Amino acid sequence: MHLHLVAVAWAYVVLMMALAEAMSPQGTIVGALITLALYGVLPLGLVLYILGTPQRRRARRAAEAAESPERADAPPTEPPSASKGNGARDRLIRDMWRQHFAGSTPDQAARSIDRSASAYQANGWLRDRDRSTPPARLDGTAERFVFLALKTGRPFPGYARLRQILAC
Repeated sequence: MHLHLVAVAWAYVVLMMALAEAMSPQGTIVGALITLALYGVLPLGLVLYILGTPQRRRARRAAEAAESPERADAPPTEPPSASKGNGARDRLIRDMWRQHFAGSTPDQAARSIDRSASAYQANGWLRDRDRSTPPARLDGTAERFVFLALKTGRPFPGYARLRQILAC
């Protein structure tokens, strides 16, 4: 609401500047058009585009959710609710250990999971964090569990905490 009010007010000011340029004895129509473009259209378009990003993101997420309806028999792709505390995140970490680091001790698995999570957080998470479901490229990887654990809203634990989680 306020964004549109500011945009209309700014457009009015720029229009008055362009009219003053066009009506001035030393002004020209070309100068008025340049004033309109450089003071009005370009800055206003850029600001509205940047400030409209959250709305576009919400619309994209809603479209993604509408495209992929959940099936009851499908394996879970949605992260567990953050309201369940660390338990959901810890279960995902234990599942990752069982599926990807089964032959290792809790200490070895904690080191491997910590390295895997650190690498994913530094590279893939920045690209994937706005998604509601894991991207297909993560299927069958430990990073899929890291994605789901991060989507719980809880911070991913470090090595010492991972050892405690896996020791349970």
